[in-house]
Amino acid sequence: MLKFIKYSFLVYLISLIILYILSKYYDDLMLVYAFFGIVYAPIGGLILSVLTSKYNFSKPIFFIVALVVTIIAIVLGMAIVFTFF
Repeated sequence: MLKFIKYSFLVYLISLIILYILSKYYDDLMLVYAFFGIVYAPIGGLILSVLTSKYNFSKPIFFIVALVVTIIAIVLGMAIVFTFF
């Protein structure tokens, strides 16, 4: 359970960095997507905790996997949020 919470915070932190960089180049509404982190951070944390329990990653590969999982979680979270609105 503690791993899940830690990974959820990691996914949210990575997503904030990605969205902040994207907001510099595109639109300031990118930071509004960070508000929906309550949806996509647990999704990413769950995916990341399942992957790390199944596979043993080294530190550099773990951060690459976390980055990919974060991008997947953002896309899934936005799909979930925008299908209900």
